[in-house]
Amino acid sequence: MIALSIFQSVEFYVILTVVAAAVVALCARPSGRGPVQTHLASGWLTEGAADKPSSLRIECLDNGDVVVTRQGLTGIYSTGAASLAITRTGNDLRIVERLTPGTPLSVDGEAPVQVREASFHLNFLGRDWYHIKYEAEGSRFAAFSLHVRPGISITRELVQ
Repeated sequence: MIALSIFQSVEFYVILTVVAAAVVALCARPSGRGPVQTHLASGWLTEGAADKPSSLRIECLDNGDVVVTRQGLTGIYSTGAASLAITRTGNDLRIVERLTPGTPLSVDGEAPVQVREASFHLNFLGRDWYHIKYEAEGSRFAAFSLHVRPGISITRELVQ
């Protein structure tokens, strides 16, 4: 009879409430995502096909590196530049595209070519799953997951 009286005491319910609150707090705690890192990647510009829509082609190489190709560029010349600012928080990547159009005027007697693609080589990603948000100039973006493994190749269209 004395052993069952513990379940009727106020102290028992106070202790039970504190333990339950501690369990809920541990379950609701955000995971450690690690430090925030920023990487910059410069791209090389190529002519590419004129009829391609604004899209991304991502290829995982055998050595674990990733090549991101931005297709469907307009108004960019071979005298311009393309770069990416990549913010990495754990396995979340936010990629912001920066384009410099260049000049359509001839430089040194050679007329610049209008380019349609920019390619970027990323060598800082490990073989893991990544959640990526790619933000292109002109309010276009793509959001997707990427499993970095040799031979993986995906294409995503940029939407507004």
